[in-house]
Amino acid sequence: MTLQELVHRAASIYSDKIAVCFDECNNQPPVYYTYKSVVHAASELSNFLLLHCDFQGIREVGLYCHPGINLPSWILGILQVPAAYAPIDPDAPPALSTHFMKKCNLSYILVEKQQINVKHQKAGEGQRGGQKIQSRLHADSREPTVGLELMNREVMT
Repeated sequence: MTLQELVHRAASIYSDKIAVCFDECNNQPPVYYTYKSVVHAASELSNFLLLHCDFQGIREVGLYCHPGINLPSWILGILQVPAAYAPIDPDAPPALSTHFMKKCNLSYILVEKQQINVKHQKAGEGQRGGQKIQSRLHADSREPTVGLELMNREVMT
């Protein structure tokens, strides 16, 4: 049985029970999602990926984000496609991330919206080339409604 099948089985029994808890350790109370909301967000992402991605052969999707309350839904959404999930650490050196994306031969990368905003701020601090890249990011990206943007590998590297 796959992970996504196990989650769906649990959701069918415990739909209104807590499935995910995330504490940012910022003196705020933790955030909780029920199985119902996790599965709903995952299905929304899966449908988005199937609609907008032209998967050929092996299906792999990069996920460029920090840990958060939505991460389980995002991973589940990718697995439901079905596709492999490839984590990309936003805190890793850019050369390492680029090498990883090329090595995995990723055609699509889901980028957490907050990470795009961080890149915009860094690009505005002096690197003119970074601003051109950011314009391309927005021109070539497609946005699901779950806090991510879908980008082609050529845009990210």
